[in-house]
Amino acid sequence: MSISTFIEGIIPPDETWQRMQAAYNACKSAGVEPPREVRDFFGDDEPNGKGRSVELPATEWRDDNYDGFDVNVADIPPHVKIIRVRWG
Repeated sequence: MSISTFIEGIIPPDETWQRMQAAYNACKSAGVEPPREVRDFFGDDEPNGKGRSVELPATEWRDDNYDGFDVNVADIPPHVKIIRVRWG
């Protein structure tokens, strides 16, 4: 039996997120494409009021006693406030 592990960065709907959502909504209401900065902030997701998650690149490692993952902090997007590790 194998277990899949996912490491995500959570971007909560903070002040920056709220501003980006307002810009996104204004553009959509006007029938224009949001600017790249707004599109890049939300990625493939539409803003939903709950924040969003982004996959964090991780490198698997193991030694004689343990298995694990390394996440390079330089690879974490600046608006990520929570790191979530889930498996199942």
